[in-house]
Amino acid sequence: MLRFLRVRNFALIDQLEIHFEGGFNLISGETGAGKSIIVDALGLLAGSKASGEMVRSGESRAIVEAIFETDLTFERLCCWTSTASMTSRHCSIMRVNSR
Repeated sequence: MLRFLRVRNFALIDQLEIHFEGGFNLISGETGAGKSIIVDALGLLAGSKASGEMVRSGESRAIVEAIFETDLTFERLCCWTSTASMTSRHCSIMRVNSR
């Protein structure tokens, strides 16, 4: 389960931190508010192809970080990604995208 998301210098986002609690979490907003940018940032963590165009104008790199709560072992996570680190039941994944 996704517990925390941090996005820096990604598309139009300067810096964003979202803490997700147990139960149902909803991201809503008007058209053009940036909901799809958050989804794109999560896609980057899941392995979507990165592009230098995703980096915010005037910045040299974008960073997307997430913390997931999981029952998977670290060895199983390493098969999925090489950027994972794990403490107890929490897995931290970060992706850095440069211009």
